[in-house]
Amino acid sequence: MLNNAGTSCCGEILEISIEEWTRVLQVNLWGVIAGSIAAYSVMAEQGFGTIVNMGSMATSLHNPMLAPYVTSKCGVVGFTRVLAIEAEAHGVQVTAVCPGNIRTAILKHGEPSRFTPAIPAEEGARLILEGVARGKRMIVFPFYAKVAWWLDRLSPALLNPLRREILRRARARSANSTSNA
Repeated sequence: MLNNAGTSCCGEILEISIEEWTRVLQVNLWGVIAGSIAAYSVMAEQGFGTIVNMGSMATSLHNPMLAPYVTSKCGVVGFTRVLAIEAEAHGVQVTAVCPGNIRTAILKHGEPSRFTPAIPAEEGARLILEGVARGKRMIVFPFYAKVAWWLDRLSPALLNPLRREILRRARARSANSTSNA
């Protein structure tokens, strides 16, 4: 079972309606939970199976302006880690995947940045299949996503200067688009 649901919204927390929060959490988190439980009930009974839940590099970066997305994907990773421990007694493998940028429709504006380039979907699929075959519970790729993952675990505040710069630039873009309107 591959749970690969993803939607997002953009804005500062005070600008995002509860309805938008609900929409993102319904798709990204509750969709994964519902799919996992349905698959797990069958797999536990049969004594084997694999569940793969898609998180995101955002669980390490905690990107400003994407709070509902980040919250939902952090929930996916936490849920997946708990399920993995419970499911192992039933012969069910559960894996969380936290990829960096992948060239899919969710990237509407091309390459995110030269520091976090998008990889082809086929390469992402290959890395996921290889990780699952090796029994990995957490799969993080490409290299820049692994670096962010390790840095966030080393010291959660270490990436705060980057987060503040992302927020500063987003606010500047918003101010420019408002003044040009």
